[in-house]
Amino acid sequence: MKRFYWQVSALFLLSVMFTALDWFKFQPVHVVHAQAPVPCTIQGTFTASGTSAQIDNRRTGCYQWRVNYASTGFSVISIQLEEAPDAGGVPGTWAAFTGSSVVVDGSNPSTSTNSAIIGVHSGAAWVRLNLATATGTGQVTYQVWGANSTPNFNPPVGSSGATGPTGATGATGATGATGSAGPTGATGPTGSGGSGALTQISQVISSGASGTVTFSTIPGTYSSLMLIANGRVSDSGNSEQIYIKFNTDSGSNYTSQGIFGVGLGTSAFEVSTPSAPAAQNGILGFPASGAAANYSGSGTVLVPGYAGTTFFKSVQSQFGYVFGTVPSSHLTAENVTFWNSASAITEIQLIDVGGGNFVSGSTFTLYGVQ
Repeated sequence: MKRFYWQVSALFLLSVMFTALDWFKFQPVHVVHAQAPVPCTIQGTFTASGTSAQIDNRRTGCYQWRVNYASTGFSVISIQLEEAPDAGGVPGTWAAFTGSSVVVDGSNPSTSTNSAIIGVHSGAAWVRLNLATATGTGQVTYQVWGANSTPNFNPPVGSSGATGPTGATGATGATGATGSAGPTGATGPTGSGGSGALTQISQVISSGASGTVTFSTIPGTYSSLMLIANGRVSDSGNSEQIYIKFNTDSGSNYTSQGIFGVGLGTSAFEVSTPSAPAAQNGILGFPASGAAANYSGSGTVLVPGYAGTTFFKSVQSQFGYVFGTVPSSHLTAENVTFWNSASAITEIQLIDVGGGNFVSGSTFTLYGVQ
């Protein structure tokens, strides 16, 4: 009787165990999905206008783009995400992404001098970031991401089994095909300039509404200043002189001397008595409305030791322009102007002596010399 009792009990326990195993067999398995890395990305820093590294999107197929940037120091910026068609393995003509169905977040270009986001939906072949305008001194730190439809599923990995014995070395396989080049890495930060290097401080492009160009709050961290000018004035004559003023000083603290040539002849001049800036001979010269059409004057102005407080300031300039109704009516000149002041220069004004305006498109760029 006891043997029968234990046999029944054993059968009952086996039945419970098999039922439990069947229950666990059909329970759902929860799979953890691993996230794939972002396939298209560039990042870097601008300290002046320029373009980022290019993304070759022909094989990665990214189509959801996002730009995030932070700007500091610049008074005016314009930054835009650009695309180019494929032109036989190289970018074609670059242009900004436009259209409400393409630019889906923010605006392109963005002009915020603080920070902003630009979102773009496009599968362009080539992509880059362009800081088209940067006025003043500062930097823009940026990141560009692009996502595609690459699946983000990775199967779960079980626990590792024991390491088996090392197998015999197999025969060397055939060399595989060369893979395609990966995207260009992000551009590194700009290194410091060596001795004599030029750094753009500011640029003014005339709209035709003023005869005065002002560079103010000039930093005193360079050895010299260089100003490059190109333009024309609206005065009624054939040509007009452009004079220079420092730190709004309109007093009789300026003297000049120089030499100029007209055709094959040369002449010299000297203003030996200190005078107001408007009475000195011009530091530059531009053609006026009576001169041959479409010609402009150009010149370079160098101000050594502008930030010092020991010596009076000397200004050296070279310039030339067409002053007549035919292109052969040209003048070239070299000039030295002295500002009889030991003050550090923090502001420069260029002023049309005749009271006219600088023609639209006239350009003045101020550089610092290391």
